[in-house]
Amino acid sequence: MKEYLRINGNRVYIDWNKTPKVQLTKKEYDDKLDQLREIGKEVSGYKTVLADFMSYKITWRHDRKYKDDYIYVKDENNNLIRYWWRVNGNEGKPGGCFAYNLLNKQFKEKNDLTLRTAFGCIDDKTQWDNWKKMQLPAPMYFNNRLAQINFEHVYKADISSAYPYQATKPLPDAHTAVHYDHYVKPTEEYPFAFYMNSHHIEIYNELKTNRIMMSDMYYKISQWKQENNTSTKHNFDSCEQEHTILMKASEHSLKDLMQRLYDNRNDDPLAKQISVSFFGMLQSIKEDCQRNFMPHVSAVIYARHWDYMSKIYNEIISKGNSVMQIQTDSFVWIGKPIDSAKQEKCLGGLHSEYENCRFRQNSLGNYVFEKDGKFFGFKHQGKAVPEQFELSKLEDIDNVIDTEYHYNKQTYKTERR
Repeated sequence: MKEYLRINGNRVYIDWNKTPKVQLTKKEYDDKLDQLREIGKEVSGYKTVLADFMSYKITWRHDRKYKDDYIYVKDENNNLIRYWWRVNGNEGKPGGCFAYNLLNKQFKEKNDLTLRTAFGCIDDKTQWDNWKKMQLPAPMYFNNRLAQINFEHVYKADISSAYPYQATKPLPDAHTAVHYDHYVKPTEEYPFAFYMNSHHIEIYNELKTNRIMMSDMYYKISQWKQENNTSTKHNFDSCEQEHTILMKASEHSLKDLMQRLYDNRNDDPLAKQISVSFFGMLQSIKEDCQRNFMPHVSAVIYARHWDYMSKIYNEIISKGNSVMQIQTDSFVWIGKPIDSAKQEKCLGGLHSEYENCRFRQNSLGNYVFEKDGKFFGFKHQGKAVPEQFELSKLEDIDNVIDTEYHYNKQTYKTERR
């Protein structure tokens, strides 16, 4: 892989394949970034940044596609060394193939058949692009950007194991697919309808993704993502000629498998990561994933999650509350509690994490809650924090603001640099 980096104002050609590289652990990588920050150099998440470091020139780069982080070190002899940390899959974290194979093995042990046999796969490569476009965006993010202000009466709630919960419900079986060269509604016998030209889904007596995409929550998340260039917009297209695929519900279920993952979440630190990697694997078209390409399953799971989140959002707004943050399966809002948020945890339940707190944020990844002098939920993504750092007041988080952003005193909002 080749690219150009700008070093000291000059465009320098780099051939990654010929650049010596050293893989680091997360801690070693953070230590190197700490060295940059100790000399007052800021690091941005989406830009190449140069910093003077002793007798070296250091370039830091985040590869969004492959989710790797790199530090390029240029020594006095103009030789480049690439230090890198694999963000997804390093230090024993399970990747998609590992997660799929593990759950497939457990499913086969219980049901005496594979996931592919139970739910079918999409082997027609000519339709893979349309199936990819049918996936509603995951994860989902929104932030109102009101920063460096202390807010009162703030609540936070999140869904316990959101995607596994949606996977416990009936799922489509690709073996039963019936094709039509026009629009056909789902039925009780064929409850799953996939529209290949307009890229939306309908589930009988349950949901329509084109309606979800007209919701206020979807608009806020899409607008935020476009402003921050964090994801492409979901591809919903209008079309004169539709192609419909109807599917029956599979006779088999992931309910027991997902419940086991949830029950083991405290004893097995990898349980959560396994479930996240597994659902991402179902819609992956990487070469080692193609044989188990199940986008019809992942599309239904993501659509149900969006539908569930939209209903929670509407409940929050109906109480006259103001939403501060949305992060995949959680909400932060100002105002009053909502009835669906409960103290106890259960698979798919909306758990009330913090209630009637004070709150301060600098960005989506830099915030803290406080109640009765105690601090909760302190987040500081993108910025190394000294081990001895302690909060004494909400304003202390301003000292560890995510350096990808800066606070605009004119707009009272945090903005990307």
